[in-house]
Amino acid sequence: MAGCWLTMDQTPLNHWMRQLCGSAVLDLSQLGDHRADFLVSIDDLGLEYKLDGQRLRLRKRIELIDVDSLQFGLAQRGLKTKCQYRLETKSTNLDVIALFDQKAITSIATCEKQTVGKGRRGNHWISPFGQNIYCTVGILKTIKPANLGLLSIVTGLAICRALANFGYKAVTLKWPNDLYHQGKKLGGILIESRPVKDDEYFLAIGFGINVDMSNEALATIEPAATCLNLIDSKLLTRNQILLETVSQVLKDIAAFSDESISQLVKAFDAIDAFKGMPVNVLSSGKTIAGINAGIAQTGQLQLETVEGMMLFSAADISLRRA
Repeated sequence: MAGCWLTMDQTPLNHWMRQLCGSAVLDLSQLGDHRADFLVSIDDLGLEYKLDGQRLRLRKRIELIDVDSLQFGLAQRGLKTKCQYRLETKSTNLDVIALFDQKAITSIATCEKQTVGKGRRGNHWISPFGQNIYCTVGILKTIKPANLGLLSIVTGLAICRALANFGYKAVTLKWPNDLYHQGKKLGGILIESRPVKDDEYFLAIGFGINVDMSNEALATIEPAATCLNLIDSKLLTRNQILLETVSQVLKDIAAFSDESISQLVKAFDAIDAFKGMPVNVLSSGKTIAGINAGIAQTGQLQLETVEGMMLFSAADISLRRA
């Protein structure tokens, strides 16, 4: 489809990868001299498989992202943008930033696996192949610098609205950028911005949502994590979830303005995962205990302490339940 970049998806090895994922079985005899390279590739991607003579079998079929359907679905909703897709990439944030740097084009980037996906404060984001959603929305936005910190809240609320449309109504937000469900992490948001001109920024709004992970895989993640299919197996595809979340994020980021800040704060308060709870704030090597009192109009965390109300910016701290 015009307007889509299907990077890293045109080689014979990747053609066979798509064939394997679609059916969970591949006859290796058709690969000829490429057999050894292909086995190295699927080992690198971390896929579990068994060899039965010339047949390679996966544990189950893997639904790959359909970037053509994503592009078409966005266009149907009046959201015209370019889409990038890779089976494996370093980071979808890096992909949209690179395209903007090269051609001044905004885009959506998604993939099956990230090798250097990161969370806030440089934390590594675990990104297994074909199980979850890894996506970055690249967009230009006119916004006051003081309001940039509110965009993670805008994005989190947008994703919660999108998931609620599918029946996941108990998803909450942990300030400033984590999706939670019943005390377990469901996803996260990482926004990188760069100034273009006065009060205009290019935003790389990255988000990940755990969709279909095993209990064994989730047990290796700290803090405790969950995924949509463990919350409620609704037989939704990753493609359905991706289209809905990207659409809502694009709409809500575009609509955000000074006039919507008060409503944004109220909306966050309604789904604040740590609302009214005793929490610890880790800042500059110190631990500050208090009660989570929600967010201010600036997007800063309000913490009730024995010394009075304190405000914290997202870049400064780590928030933990006491």
